[in-house]
Amino acid sequence: MSRVLLAAPSTADRASRGRHRVQPTTRAGGTLRRHAARAATILLTATAIPLVAVPSVANAATTADWERLAECESGGNWSINTGNGYYGGLQFSTSTWNAFGGGEFASRADLATPEEQMVVANRTLLEQGWDAWPSCSRSVGLYGSPTTGGPTELITAIINRYNGEPALRQRLGPEIGLEQGDAKVRWQVYQGGRMYWSPSTGAHALFGAILNKYLSSGGHPTRGLPTTDELAASGGGTYNDFSLNYSIYWSKYSKAHNVGGAIRAKWRALGATATHGYPVTDELAAGDGRGRFNDFTAKNSIYWTASTAAHEVRAGIRAEWRRLGAQTSFLGYPVSDEYAINGGARSDFQGGYAMWSSATGLVATFRY
Repeated sequence: MSRVLLAAPSTADRASRGRHRVQPTTRAGGTLRRHAARAATILLTATAIPLVAVPSVANAATTADWERLAECESGGNWSINTGNGYYGGLQFSTSTWNAFGGGEFASRADLATPEEQMVVANRTLLEQGWDAWPSCSRSVGLYGSPTTGGPTELITAIINRYNGEPALRQRLGPEIGLEQGDAKVRWQVYQGGRMYWSPSTGAHALFGAILNKYLSSGGHPTRGLPTTDELAASGGGTYNDFSLNYSIYWSKYSKAHNVGGAIRAKWRALGATATHGYPVTDELAAGDGRGRFNDFTAKNSIYWTASTAAHEVRAGIRAEWRRLGAQTSFLGYPVSDEYAINGGARSDFQGGYAMWSSATGLVATFRY
């Protein structure tokens, strides 16, 4: 089991720290460490609240205590930033936040989850007592109560899943560095992949060529967070879906490519890998700057524009259309999928149509 711990500070280190509501100095000797066992832990679930302490610490500050204190300090607003130099529900200064290890969660307290802020508060309480919040601790009746604190480490949804699924843990391998991110997005790098988490998507893993394509395409800012684990697709490939309406598909023949939006929706409606194969390109801009398209392994493409929507162009009709200049030809963009006609198949375009003959294998094009 892997957890983020704050090392016990030396006597000199304690002396170097100021009180929470007084300007403290930067911590001199403490370090963050990973460790396999700890008496008090909290689990951060996909819904974030409530805290789950395992096991509880006798006479410890509770979630309810911190919520009462936050109500006094910030009106119970855990993401507050008023510009007064104090942040979050418990009004941490940046120096205090960093001195007690808050930087492992977010750069400022208001950017961290309530659970993460409570972890840092428990660390602060352990050293400074309720004097760290001199006014509000008295106001809500906490001053003078035990200061043993609650959990001083956090088990996130990523750590919880990693520890709880041996097969996944074996594939991911050991962690590289600490878990990164903030209250909205978190991720952990492993020797064999990565795991990402957000409150809305949960924790999902990425591996190999799909992970490399995801990162080279911009990662979560451009593709969103994974909403699935790696899944099997027909034909021996795999894929992950992402929250910004994209997927990355991989097969040993096509490698890893992005497909998204209306093109992905059309491709899946037509049968996806079972009928149209795997994407062999990422989504590309058409030459006229108006449209976008993906090519697929089954000798077909799907083209999209805002005015025509997404439609397939297949095999022989695609070859002839492209020979004529594709969307720059008199035919323009497709306005229908390919459909069967007596003796062959037909696709309709903005400026005409194309017909393929099953008898001859030839394609004829016609203007409207």
